[in-house]
Amino acid sequence: MLLHEPGPTALVGLPAAPFQARPLDAKCPPTTSRRCEAQWKARRSASSPQLRCSEYHCLPAQLETAQTLRHEKLVPTPSAVGQGDPYPGGLAKHQDGETMARESLRLLEWPNLCRQVAAFAETSLGAELLLERGAPMGMTLDESEALLQETEEATEAGLRFDGIYDIRPALKVAAMGDRCLTELQLAGVASTLEGAERLCHTVAGGGLSVSRFPALGRLAAGCGPEEKGLVTEIRRCIEPAFGHIADNATPHLADIRERTRANGVELQKSAKAWATQLHQQGVSERPIVVVRRGRECVAIKAGSQSQLPRGSVQLASSKSGSTLYMEPAPIVELNNRKAILSSEEAQEERSILMQLTRMLAACASRVADIMESVASLDVVNARAEHSKWLGGVRPKFLSTEQIRDGYRACLPQARHPILMQRALPPLREPPSASDAPFANNFREPTKPFQVDPPGDSAQQDSPECDLPVPIDLVVPVGTAVVALTGPNTGGKTASLKTLGLLTLMSKAGIFLPCGAALEGGPQPELMWFDQVLADIGDDQNLQQSLSTFSGHIRRVNKILHTATSASLVVLDEVGSGTDPTEGSVLAEAILDHLAGQAALTVATTHHSSIKEMADCDDRFVNASVGFDGRSLRPTYVLAWGDAGKSNALDISAQLGFDPVVVEAARELVAEMRGKGTQEAETPQLHSFLTAKLDAAVKEADKDALALQAAGERLKGLQESIRQLQAEESELQDIQGNADALQVAISKEVQDLLDGARSGRIAVESVKERLRELETEVAATSGKVSTDRGVQKEKDGGAPQIRNAAAHLVVFARI
Repeated sequence: MLLHEPGPTALVGLPAAPFQARPLDAKCPPTTSRRCEAQWKARRSASSPQLRCSEYHCLPAQLETAQTLRHEKLVPTPSAVGQGDPYPGGLAKHQDGETMARESLRLLEWPNLCRQVAAFAETSLGAELLLERGAPMGMTLDESEALLQETEEATEAGLRFDGIYDIRPALKVAAMGDRCLTELQLAGVASTLEGAERLCHTVAGGGLSVSRFPALGRLAAGCGPEEKGLVTEIRRCIEPAFGHIADNATPHLADIRERTRANGVELQKSAKAWATQLHQQGVSERPIVVVRRGRECVAIKAGSQSQLPRGSVQLASSKSGSTLYMEPAPIVELNNRKAILSSEEAQEERSILMQLTRMLAACASRVADIMESVASLDVVNARAEHSKWLGGVRPKFLSTEQIRDGYRACLPQARHPILMQRALPPLREPPSASDAPFANNFREPTKPFQVDPPGDSAQQDSPECDLPVPIDLVVPVGTAVVALTGPNTGGKTASLKTLGLLTLMSKAGIFLPCGAALEGGPQPELMWFDQVLADIGDDQNLQQSLSTFSGHIRRVNKILHTATSASLVVLDEVGSGTDPTEGSVLAEAILDHLAGQAALTVATTHHSSIKEMADCDDRFVNASVGFDGRSLRPTYVLAWGDAGKSNALDISAQLGFDPVVVEAARELVAEMRGKGTQEAETPQLHSFLTAKLDAAVKEADKDALALQAAGERLKGLQESIRQLQAEESELQDIQGNADALQVAISKEVQDLLDGARSGRIAVESVKERLRELETEVAATSGKVSTDRGVQKEKDGGAPQIRNAAAHLVVFARI
């Protein structure tokens, strides 16, 4: 036993002053354990230009500033690593790189991917990390390999997170020193620590000498049984089944409760005897014991107080004043003793809760480390479950020799994971601390009762969707720049985003949706890119006076200042938004520069001059998205080595563009061909057709939005009709109940009158019952008149009932 024997209750080893735990409200959990710092030092790469902790709970967002990273001395100062300047290229360049990296994550829909993964988190801790800071990303090749290994082990480990809650608020309360946790909150702490220990046991291989999951074992190093003493003491003092403090928590509490039970037996016996005696004397109507103001008493008729002994106490009376609730003198002392024992019990229980709370405060730092390890394991498990849902396979990073030979990426039958979501089983909402909040004793909040219609409404509202068409992102050997060409709406931008997002997923240890590997085909392979830099979409900003072209140039300029020889760059419509001739020349210069600066650049374009660069420069290769000339629809299939056509005229005609304009454009094309100029894709013609096509697409989008708004209005009208029908049905039910009540009251009044006339029922009893009927009729009438604001019933059935009953009551009184 950790509690003292009889005497002042205290916990052995409790510090004299309340333990002041470190604050825990920071977004990035503070890491004070030597274990984490040692692992960071062991796993960091000497060749990495930035020293960062590879542990997830020490790793902030992918690219936060070095000033933020220096918490807990985990990122050495320049002097600590023997460097004179932490930003060799200058602070401005470093900040541009940080900003560009964050913009690229947004453009590639990385937050949406992290939300997908968060849906598979089992705890609010893991979901919060994924939603607020994103999945951890390896800053070196070794760290990304370690993350992939963790995900693979988690797919086999079958981790369970039952009974684990977010107990960080409990640690805050414990750190205050003047507040105590409730019984259920302490039980939640014990349940969480037991769940963490189960995780450690699972990762350790169930007691095997050699764990099958070494990578997970490193994450679970902080989930051991170090705080087993706290858990044992909580379980001993608090009954798990009921969440109440056990009698044997302390000897003093056991003695108080024993005396309380004995006093209660004597109090019940005495009070019941008095109730029986007074009923036999005709002083009370029923021989029952009632409780008023927390004290046991008996109900007697007004004016009968003299039948009780001197010293009896009146506690309350009925609303009518006809009944008094009296505490006979012999049980006053027993009630007083009950109140005193109850106060002593409450004080002793608070003392026990305070001591358990202080025990938690004394080990708050170690408990915080345990929660960090649990959150890390939950994030890894979420990656594994996400991979199963997505049908993902583990990618392989290319070796140094393969990269030297010109290999860059081979992702056969790759799909965009965000586009796949529509065709896969629906995702649940990520868990939140509000699901089992600390303030509610880790219990789910009460939700209003709701009846769902038959079937799954979510499934009914969403039509079946097919998986997106897979694409083969197989970059030929020796390629530095890929020019993606082809028609609008053909999938060029989707291909860009797929490559960029899958690259980020591999860095973060998330398996890739590449169907070829699942069918026995090649495993996805790609080089490890230190960063993915993207310029996708229109960055027009009127407030900052940025045109479409200015927005693109601003981002491309940051990319040119940030990209390294290990970077992946993806550019959408490079050189667009300005004069076609100047834009084409600018695009050529940008891509030629990136061919020697970045590891791989993939750019979409309609400029013919860029398509022709592959003919004179081995570092360039063309790839086009397929287009079916018969159906005039894209096939979303990449054809490597082929410079595709824009097919602007055919697509314009298919979208319902003005036939006169299309025909004039065709004549202009024929005229240009007759003069020996370029085919149909001169910059001037393409600029004209693209502008017209964009206008047609925007008009179609506007019509689609209008149709959607009309559908929403129709749904609203249908819901209003359904509510009116329900109210009409309820009115009918109320009318029926009122009619039935009138008939029943009429019959009962007639029976009472007949009984009074025949002498079967005493006149006083008839009068009392008639008064009750009057009250019941009035209450029913009020309810009918106020229920759902229905005035119709107030003016209809209820007055009829009340008038009929009133006539009968008057007649009865006569």
